[in-house]
Amino acid sequence: MNLAGIVHYTVQRGDSLASIGRRFYGIGRHWDAIYAANRQVVGNDPNHLRLGLQLIIPPADFRAYTVQSGDTLSAIAQRFYGDAERWNLIYETNLNVIGNNPELLRLGLQLVIPDIHWVSVYPIQAGDTLSAIAQRFYGNTHQWQDIYKRNWSVIGDDPNRLHLGTQLVIPHITGAWVYTVQAEDTLSAIAQYFYKEAQQWPIIYETNRSVIGSDPNHLPPNLALVIFTTLPSEVTHITRLTTLPAHQNAVTGIAFTPKGDAFATGSWDTWVRLWQTDGTVLGTPYPGDKGSVSDVEVDPRGNFIISTTFGGTVRLSDFNNQTLQQFPGRDGSIFAVAVNPTVNSQTEGFLAIGSADGKVRLLTQQGTLLRELAKHRTSVSGVALSPGGDFLVTASTDQQVHLWTSAGDYIRTLAAPEQEVSQVAVAFSFRGQAIAAGGGATVRLWTSEGKLLTILKQQSGVNDIALSPSGRYLAVACFDRTIAVWDLQANGGQGKLAFTLTDHHRPVTSLAFSREGSLLVSGDEGGIVFIWKME
Repeated sequence: MNLAGIVHYTVQRGDSLASIGRRFYGIGRHWDAIYAANRQVVGNDPNHLRLGLQLIIPPADFRAYTVQSGDTLSAIAQRFYGDAERWNLIYETNLNVIGNNPELLRLGLQLVIPDIHWVSVYPIQAGDTLSAIAQRFYGNTHQWQDIYKRNWSVIGDDPNRLHLGTQLVIPHITGAWVYTVQAEDTLSAIAQYFYKEAQQWPIIYETNRSVIGSDPNHLPPNLALVIFTTLPSEVTHITRLTTLPAHQNAVTGIAFTPKGDAFATGSWDTWVRLWQTDGTVLGTPYPGDKGSVSDVEVDPRGNFIISTTFGGTVRLSDFNNQTLQQFPGRDGSIFAVAVNPTVNSQTEGFLAIGSADGKVRLLTQQGTLLRELAKHRTSVSGVALSPGGDFLVTASTDQQVHLWTSAGDYIRTLAAPEQEVSQVAVAFSFRGQAIAAGGGATVRLWTSEGKLLTILKQQSGVNDIALSPSGRYLAVACFDRTIAVWDLQANGGQGKLAFTLTDHHRPVTSLAFSREGSLLVSGDEGGIVFIWKME
């Protein structure tokens, strides 16, 4: 395998994204790949590049080809892929320049030839639907439209009519590659291919555990893997990108979609809202079912949003704000919710809710009680499931922290009862390598085996915590209106305060990292939400 690494480029006088695309890729119209990788720093206008701006140039996942006399798409596909039948892959990639007639190729036309290893081509199977194919490749049925738009010329005007054996092009995910497993592939080899570091295979495994299964050494050919475009690295500065007057009262929950391109917020004002990462509102907000919203989560497959209320109700909604399920969470107020990563719209999974009566309840997504965990003495204000769905961690306001199997079997106590506080939050790193719990003015971190890693003393009371996907950075929402960002690798693994963010004017109440760790979203007591860039 051979792949040019990601490079950085400083914008010069007279530069445009098209000219930069020509410089690095040999073709100007592939500027959109550069824009997609740098949208947060470029802004909403791709035609406006500030002098001196630092851009990331993603690796080329294609070759440029100029149409010669006598060329056909089949002949070009045979030349590059050794398979003339893959002509539609080239056609769909270049539809906007070729036009509606794939047999009409203008002499001198510049085509983008996708690298076959970087693009998923899927032959339609018996019983397939676009929603099912989107679920398979993206973990999100709602993205069927992306596949349909890319393959309209071969599907036709009716997206519900799929012809057996038709080869579909599966578009790339923003901020990630879709890689199709080849014969004899290993996760180490794939990590070496994409990251030049074979030892980074656990990141790929944890990202794709739901499709790989429990054995990382077993990779079936043709399996579609999501590969993030960048590895977690040292953060040199944090920039506030956007300020959102999101709610009329305290923000009580923030949760990203699996792709990291949108996030949900919930509030004491009873509303749940969905946002794009540029601050654009998605859909219309909807109210909590009974009282103020206490927490929000997003199904790790991206199929629905879960919101809970202090009035004791649970609601599952789709991304068009339509209610899928609504049910009571049993006795008393609900303070926190977590979702088993195996939950999707086709198979039964469960929710874990923490309640004011000190109990943790495992519920199906229809509201059926599976199990009740009654080891806490005070209100359970924090619940979290490990990325692979193996472990559940729970915390109560007396700062007691328990570790369980995801089935609800008790494993060990990480922290014994202490002085009672108003809020204790818990979190797993995305790779499941660390567990954090914050309450009072202290945050503690453990391994999943129960070993205490470090204790971080805060200057103020802790309202919420978030671990970056790599497990390197911990963000702490503090009552003194600050966000403390700790580098957990510094100081011999004991942690060092790397950044203190002071932009909020009210106590910070909620935090969340995007799945790849490049964004941090925070909300405060006044309903203001900030979007931060980790650079």
